[in-house]
Amino acid sequence: MSGLGPLESGQRACVIGGGPAGTGCAMALLLEAQRLGREIEVVLFEAKRFGEQYNQCLGVLSPPFARIARENLNLTLPAGLVQREIRGYVLHAPHREVVLDENPGGEGSQALRRVELDRFLLARAEALGARVMAGRATDLEIGPERVTVYGESGTCSGDVVIGAFGTDPAIARAFSRASAYRPPRVLEAVVTKVHPEGQEFIPGLLGDRIHVFLPRWRGAEFAALVPKGNHVSMIVAGPRMSSADMQAFLDSQLVKRLLPHGEVAHFFKGSFPVSPARGMFGDRYVTVGDAAGLVRPYKGKGINSALATGGLAARTIMQVGISRQAFLSFRAGCAALIGDLWYGRMVRLLANFARAYLSLDALVAHAQTDAGLRSVLFDIVSGHQTYRHIVRRRGNLALMARLAPAMVGRAFRPG
Repeated sequence: MSGLGPLESGQRACVIGGGPAGTGCAMALLLEAQRLGREIEVVLFEAKRFGEQYNQCLGVLSPPFARIARENLNLTLPAGLVQREIRGYVLHAPHREVVLDENPGGEGSQALRRVELDRFLLARAEALGARVMAGRATDLEIGPERVTVYGESGTCSGDVVIGAFGTDPAIARAFSRASAYRPPRVLEAVVTKVHPEGQEFIPGLLGDRIHVFLPRWRGAEFAALVPKGNHVSMIVAGPRMSSADMQAFLDSQLVKRLLPHGEVAHFFKGSFPVSPARGMFGDRYVTVGDAAGLVRPYKGKGINSALATGGLAARTIMQVGISRQAFLSFRAGCAALIGDLWYGRMVRLLANFARAYLSLDALVAHAQTDAGLRSVLFDIVSGHQTYRHIVRRRGNLALMARLAPAMVGRAFRPG
């Protein structure tokens, strides 16, 4: 098979998806082409009208987003995109809570409207020269000499296709028919928001902290409240989620105590991956971000992973090639992220076991007076550290083993 080397002048890349993974890849392709003195074409398919349609992502940027954006795309976000600087987290047990604040000396998390971020990134990709085809990609063909992407607004014939379609099941099925790609396993999520009256910024909303819950009802693995500029976004997630799960969360006394009075928006259904995709690349195709299952497990941090993997795929395409063999270097660049998935699965299983069978109140009670435990919980909840680091850091396993008897004792104490 010929023509599988690096993309050269006159060749074309077709990108499916205009979120951070797709726009990040498109921008990186064009920037790398400029650096190498090549003139390539990038065609990007995106159906959403950013700013008009809701995005199921909660829109939290956490470290090291600024470094990833700067190093991959020479990109700095306009200050106006950030709606709130996040001070930290609050972890809630049924009857107790503990504050897990950010390291005051380090880079903090930021909350924004995801649709505004997507609109900004898409505009930057267009400014660099990407051609956007408004409408869904509906099918594709991956042949020995060319790829063809069919869309609602036209067809793109090119040399390589980048799948940045998130967890969209329709285009995932098309990729599976055309290649060895098999989508990652996912958790379902239901999201909504509460919008108090008025459009002004609300100082100190939820203490400028993200509130995290480990619900005890069957099927739900976690839930969260995220303060934005003038509203609160919320999520419930698990293997099978429904509007009833979100309503149960909203009706709980913990949430009623925290939420400001206001109108609850429509419920929206989404999903996010918890495992890597199989066959995530091959001759003339590669998947990135959520489509590849390349996110920080359990916590997500999907925006960071999307930009990082999109940029890495672009550099592979421009420097190494578009064959399956070439994309092995892309996989090698993702090795730390892929390896962390297995540690994340371990943490997820432990969290689900604790939620179902142990006393979370006992855990939180210890954390209120134990700085070491608060540090561990902050790392788990925030995703600032890799799960490999959390599991293997000296003293963490011994700490959890020391706490286990108290958690078991309180969970099974009569009355």
